[in-house]
Amino acid sequence: MGYGLVRIGYVAAPSGTGFSTLVRSQAGSYGGAVFVDRNGYRTGGVMIVLGLTGSIGMGKTTAAAMFRELGAPVFDADRCVHELYRGPVVDIVDAIFPGVKRDGKIDRISLGERVFGNENAMNRLEDIIHPLMDKKKMNLLGTTIRLAQE
Repeated sequence: MGYGLVRIGYVAAPSGTGFSTLVRSQAGSYGGAVFVDRNGYRTGGVMIVLGLTGSIGMGKTTAAAMFRELGAPVFDADRCVHELYRGPVVDIVDAIFPGVKRDGKIDRISLGERVFGNENAMNRLEDIIHPLMDKKKMNLLGTTIRLAQE
């Protein structure tokens, strides 16, 4: 899916107060980024899409919070999966992995017992979840681009 002028890349960033400075200086090398300040003013003409990756306890949530504080939209994959497990995929997942539905939502512990260590089961689950996550992610990106162009 094309959304016009969007650059995708990776930026290694230190923790703490230097983070926002690095993001802004890195953005400058791409001809300006779409930033929304606390008052809703947008600047720049190029959107930078960053992916935060890392192991447990590496600061992804903290970094995402810093982006949110700066006014950047953030797609949180963990939150997205939790939302899916409380709604749209409950009956589908329970049909494939009977007994993982509890109180109208997916019991992640029960589901984990069924899929972790079982490559076929994990692939089946991912075939359900990943397209829905991709759709939500692309919707956020499309909305963000439309708002930046207004």
